[in-house]
Amino acid sequence: MRQFRLSLVGFGNVGQAFARLLLRKAGNLERDFGLTFTVTGIATGRHGSVIDPAGIDLDKALAEAFAGFSGDLFGKDHPDTLSFIAACPADALLENSPVDPRTGERRRRGGGNCRSMESVSF
Repeated sequence: MRQFRLSLVGFGNVGQAFARLLLRKAGNLERDFGLTFTVTGIATGRHGSVIDPAGIDLDKALAEAFAGFSGDLFGKDHPDTLSFIAACPADALLENSPVDPRTGERRRRGGGNCRSMESVSF
C-alpha cells in the first residue's frame, strides 16, 4: 500500500469537489490500486489555511467551507502561499487557485492571503 500526503492551494469549487471525490473514491483507490491519501494542508486566498501532519478531517473542512468558513478550522497562520508550502508536509501539491479563463493567469483578487508563485522555480 502506498500513502500520499496532499496539500491543496485553493478550496473553492474545484478544491472542494476534489476533496469530495477523494472521500467518495477512497475505498476504490485503496482496493484497486493500493493507494491511500491524506490531506495535510489546505490554503485559501481569503480564509487562511490549516495544516495538520496527521491529516485534516475533510468532512469538517467541507462543512466549514459550506458554512462560509465561519468555524475555527482555518486560521491566518501563513501569510502567503510560499510559507504555507514550506510548512506543510506533503508529497504533492494541488494548485486550485482561481485563474482567468481567457489567459490562464492567476486571477487577481483584493484581500487575499495567498500570493502568486511566479518567482518560484522547481
